[in-house]
This record gives sequence, C-alpha cells and structure tokens, in this order.
Amino acid sequence: MADAGYQLISSGSVSNTTMAALGADFGAFWLPFATGAGPIVRASEKAASETTRISRGLRNADAIAEGRAFERSELITTKASGQEVGSQVRLVPQNGVGNIKGNRSTVDQLIRGDNDIFKIIETKLREGTSELSKGQKAVEKNVKEGNRLFEVRSNNNALGLKKGQIIRVDKYELKFKYKKEE
Repeated sequence: MADAGYQLISSGSVSNTTMAALGADFGAFWLPFATGAGPIVRASEKAASETTRISRGLRNADAIAEGRAFERSELITTKASGQEVGSQVRLVPQNGVGNIKGNRSTVDQLIRGDNDIFKIIETKLREGTSELSKGQKAVEKNVKEGNRLFEVRSNNNALGLKKGQIIRVDKYELKFKYKKEE
C-alpha cells in the first residue's frame, strides 16, 4: 500500500505490478490462506524481467560466438591465399598520444605486403550495428589520415615481429559478415 502511495505521489500513476500486488493483498484480507500474495505477484514480475535480461544475454553471446567464427574463417581465407598474416597483434598508433586506452588496438589480421608495408583487416558481424572501438578508430584514423606508423606491442611469430618494433601500415579494411541492405 505504501509503495502505491509513493508511486502515485512521485509519478502521478501506479504501475500494473503494484496494482496487481495490491489486489492480491486485498484478496488476502478476505481469504486468510492467501496471505503474502502481493509479494508473490512482485516476485513473479521480477522473475519475468530477469528471464528477459538473460534471454538478451544469450542472444548477445550467440552474436559474439558468430562474430568470432567469422573472424576465424576470414583469417583462414587470408592464410589460404598465400599471404603472410598474423592475428591478434596489438598496435599503438605513433600519433603522439602514446600507449593508452583508446589509442591502441589488437587487430584481427595484420598482413605483410611488399617492402614490409602492412595492411590491417578488422572483421565485424553486422554493418550498421557492429561499431569500431575507440582504439580501432584511432588505428583506422592513423592509417587513413596520419603518419601510418605503429608500434608493435606484442610479439608475433607468424610475422617475425617483436614488441617495440615500428611498422608502416598503408591499408585498413573493414569486413562485415552481414552487409546493410540499401
């Protein structure tokens, strides 16, 4: 009852859940064996809300798994094409900002080209909903508008790169599994 009064005063209305709980409590007044029905109504509403949250989490987990599978399949395709490629290489743009959060990224693919000039490929699941992180945006910007120089922050045996090495990246490509329909 106090909850209904507070809701009415603070928002000018009472939620459906509170009204149902009030009704159940009022019924319990006339039927003594129904005591505690109001909290049961509230608990069932909370359980339904939690079920919805968990369901959303499972859909997100499925999307993450699908995105990782797409990333792996693109890496396999690149390797099969005969290109020299490393995956999950941490890079820091040499843009004067330094190795701080938001100015570094672990790239999905780093491909060695002619004259030791590299290309980055980032994979995302859905165009329009899968966005680049702040670090990925900094890497992309340094390739497209900056000096194109990056410090390697993790050793990569596939490419023979050592932590602290400076490399040049001239191309940045973003691949989506699902393209936005126009």
